[in-house]
Amino acid sequence: SEPTPRPTSEPTPRPTSEPTPRPTHVPTPPPSPAPTHVPRPAPTPQPTVSDCAFEYASCSSTNITGTTRGYRDLVGYASPERFYLFVAVEPITITVSTCPVQGVRPAPFADFTAYLRLYTSCPADQSRPPALVAESNPAFFCAYMSYIITTPGTYWIMIEGTNSQAMGEYNMYFKCDPAPTATPTPAPSHVPSAQPSPAPTAVPTPLPTRRPSPPPSPGPTALPTLLPSPLPSPLPTPVPSPQPTPLPSAQPTP
Repeated sequence: SEPTPRPTSEPTPRPTSEPTPRPTHVPTPPPSPAPTHVPRPAPTPQPTVSDCAFEYASCSSTNITGTTRGYRDLVGYASPERFYLFVAVEPITITVSTCPVQGVRPAPFADFTAYLRLYTSCPADQSRPPALVAESNPAFFCAYMSYIITTPGTYWIMIEGTNSQAMGEYNMYFKCDPAPTATPTPAPSHVPSAQPSPAPTAVPTPLPTRRPSPPPSPGPTALPTLLPSPLPSPLPTPVPSPQPTPLPSAQPTP
């Protein structure tokens, strides 16, 4: 071999034991002078704690009192609102109302034109718009909302006013009832059964008799019948009587 025509600026740190068997087809490109700057994507907007601030509502919360004054307007009408989180563990029917309910004290009320909505998640979470599943009717003087929850999960109850001036104190009535069954109950019988049978009857009973059958006698009949048998027996008596007839017949045999 021949010596290198021009010395390198730096010595080889470690010589290879064997030469490269086959050169590459394309030379390795020079490295970039600086690493590639890849900007991070914009973070997913998340609601702040104050936006999704809530209180819990449960089936034992007959009365839910509060005020909308001092709270923010995030969704719905241009008025401040309050949120209540309800966790349904089974299918159930919920009723929320600011209308008076007989026998409920303190009576439900709202000193402003209230409006109710029910969502599947926090209404202020813009990253995943919640589904509105129920709401009250603005035509009524008070807010009333009833909804049958068929899918267990978390639900958000929102109360607000119907305009920018509608805000103030409220006392909501909250009630839980069992969800209706999918199949309606058949018509009940007129007379309840005294005791259910252990198993259903395979064949229905025919029409009953007018009078019940008398019980059978405990033994055979003691006295003979009053009338003789209409027909003689087909065979003669196999054994003659042991004694002759004591008296002869009145007329001789012809």
